[in-house]
Order: sequence, then C-alpha cells, then structure tokens
Amino acid sequence: MRFTIAGLLATLLGAGLSLASAGGETAGAQSPGQPRGEPERDPKKLRPGVFLYAVPEMGDANFAQTVVLLVTHDKSGAMGFVVNRPTRVPLRELLKSVPEAEKSDLRFHWGGPVQPAAVHALVRSSWPSEGARRVLDDVYVTGDVEDVREALVRPNAFAKVKLFTGYTGWGRGQLEAEVRAGAWVLEPADARSVFAPDGLDIWQRVYEILERLVA
Repeated sequence: MRFTIAGLLATLLGAGLSLASAGGETAGAQSPGQPRGEPERDPKKLRPGVFLYAVPEMGDANFAQTVVLLVTHDKSGAMGFVVNRPTRVPLRELLKSVPEAEKSDLRFHWGGPVQPAAVHALVRSSWPSEGARRVLDDVYVTGDVEDVREALVRPNAFAKVKLFTGYTGWGRGQLEAEVRAGAWVLEPADARSVFAPDGLDIWQRVYEILERLVA
C-alpha cells in the first residue's frame, strides 16, 4: 500500500486532520444498543453503520479480504473506511506535534485508495466535538484533532480511536451495482468490531455470513 508521506505531513501539520464530510448526525445510523441484524445482499439496505465484507472471489486486489465501514451513503454516492488493513506507520512518526501520539504504539490504517494523503479518524466518544459525524452507537468520524487527543489518553486507546490514510469512495449508483453483482455482503456494524485489535482479522467472518445467506 502506498501513500504520499509529504502530502500526508502537509495535511496533518497544515490543517489538522483533513475530513471530507463532517458535521451533524448521519441519517440511518443505528441507535445505541440496537442488536446486529441479518446479513444482506440487498442494495436497499445500504446505509451508514453497515459493514461491507468483500466476498472471497473479490476481483479487485485493493479490496481482497477487506471489511469496509460505510460512513456516508446518499444519492450522490458513498464513502467508507477499510477497517482491517493496518499499515506499518506508527502515529508518532507523523503526528510529532501531538504529545499523546508520541506515547502511543498505535498505527495508521489504510482506509482506501481515494485521496491517499488525506487523514480521517474514527473515535468512540460520549462527548465528541461539534463537527463530528455519528456513524453508529458512540462511534463518530471526525476531523478534529482534539477528539483524537482525548481518545489517545484513555485506557485501551486502541479500542477508542483509529486513524486512516485515504478512504474508499463510490460514485452515484456504483456501490449498489457492486452489491447486486455479488462483490459485497452487508451486515450491521458494531463498535467492538470497528476497533478490533490489529491481529484479529474480522474478514474471516465472511464465510459464516455467506453460509447464513444460503441457509
């Protein structure tokens, strides 16, 4: 996976955390405590707060064995983050101006191939910043570095914050067509899986999900 370090540094140091779509609560997000539903292959079920599991036969190498958290979806397209592709780049290497990152062992994650120099963050918070956008339960996508700093100082920070380089995006009708073609299977996301430890690859669930779909 490749991304432009110079561009990433410029994004971080010049404008904090760059976020493509911030502000307000995401329509269709799950309410706290709502149980996970059944897996789907129906494009009508696409909404923020859904996991997209790449099928084992995924033809695009970029997304082989990936799980994407959908964070926005409307008539103009969709946006999400690959949640199970950690990079080798530690936060402290690029966030040198953030003291909390200097003390952290967390790494950046590859969010997708779109705008690889952009940085986005997912945080778990009961009191997010005004510009944070709710995705599900207490999980928010944010462009405010203060949300990240607050999460990094909490116990078990790996379960509270994930930073991504790049994101995954689809134009109008593109994701719906991919779901109808069988490239993805859908399942409601949960916060614990979004922030699963790097050594736990949640994509392996796809086999059990596919069995449930044909049962």
